[in-house]
Amino acid sequence: MLLKKVLQYSAGSFSTSHQEKGVGDISFASESQVSSSETDDLFDMPCGTTSEFIVEKQNRTLRNHRTYSRLPGKIESKRNLQKDDKKDFWVYDNDQFESKTAELKGKNDEAILWVTQDSKEYVTSDDVELYLNEFEKYYEDLKDHFGREPDPKDFSVLENTDGRVNIVLSEMSCAGYFYSADLYSQEMFRHSNEDKVIYINSAYSDPKHLHGQEHTPAVIAHEFQHLLHYNERVLAGAYQTETWINEGFSELAKDVAGYGFYHENPYQQLRVADYMEAVQDVSVIGWQQQSENYGASYLFSRYLYDQYGKDILENILSSPDKAVLAIEEFSGTPSAFWRVFENYSLALLSSSDNGIDLGKPYSFEIDIEDYSPFVPELEPGEGWDNRKIRGWSTGFTEITPGNGGDIEVKIDEASGDGRFRVVAVRY
Repeated sequence: MLLKKVLQYSAGSFSTSHQEKGVGDISFASESQVSSSETDDLFDMPCGTTSEFIVEKQNRTLRNHRTYSRLPGKIESKRNLQKDDKKDFWVYDNDQFESKTAELKGKNDEAILWVTQDSKEYVTSDDVELYLNEFEKYYEDLKDHFGREPDPKDFSVLENTDGRVNIVLSEMSCAGYFYSADLYSQEMFRHSNEDKVIYINSAYSDPKHLHGQEHTPAVIAHEFQHLLHYNERVLAGAYQTETWINEGFSELAKDVAGYGFYHENPYQQLRVADYMEAVQDVSVIGWQQQSENYGASYLFSRYLYDQYGKDILENILSSPDKAVLAIEEFSGTPSAFWRVFENYSLALLSSSDNGIDLGKPYSFEIDIEDYSPFVPELEPGEGWDNRKIRGWSTGFTEITPGNGGDIEVKIDEASGDGRFRVVAVRY
């Protein structure tokens, strides 16, 4: 029998014992909250909404949108832009802003692509054409899944712009970011670029970078989703963004764009593998800006999408509440998030290479067979002492049934003010 343990909300512990032979105590402690940690310097890690600075600005601008959005822009934007036109952008990296001059290297109906002068050696005309063409291909699909672009009627500074998305390729220490303060006046935010802007690491265009040319369109899709997500939270009247669901949607956006895990993106595959290896230590709704957090947020968002389609994405985006409440509202059952999470946890087991196929709703529409979650084994007479599982994460354990007798699960030493669940799967 394979025994799956799911701990939710707060700490708890339990022991298992075999009725025929004693099995040592297995005690579990989970954390009710997951604290944030500082950004890791991982080159392939999008750093946009997950740095404390970016998140703080997003939540501040959301809370004060009605006041901030009325202030007119101070930048005189040129509408009839031509190739090689120059423009200065404030670019945020390594905890500071730097003014960089960029040249317009290409444009289409959806976007204007700028390359800063420190990046000209990396980005070729072929790169520019590829990035713009791919953005054009998935532009409408991303909006169809993740919402509307910011509009001048909601952001006064956009009245001075030509309406297209600015994609700025620049040297930076992470993959890319979206900065919500760009949608407000420099009168309020000195380093605002007063336009719709996403920033992408130009080094991916370097031929020396493995998978770089394919990775850039994926990062553009990821950051464009952040822009759409922010606008939807504004329109919903929300007062904060939640990094875990925002990042999950941005990773899902890569699938929609044709550059995600579903399409064998090696970075996405690495994140899923890291999550599966550390599944009991990673809270789905907590955020610590590690590779495994991206994997967890992606797989949970992918599960929601596979089970409920675009409707649940729209419901989460349009709700002023937190994502957990929006998911419960969509299901029509109060306190139903634990059930969705439990089904998702079983899907991790059922969809991977464990010899178990539980069917819907315990499945994904993507193939994760090669990414099995970590499942430690116990033999009769063996046990653990104080095994820890985080809140809203999943601990799997395989217990050998010995001569076929029942396995007893006894709850003991419960602590914290929350609850957890234990689910047994016999196969």
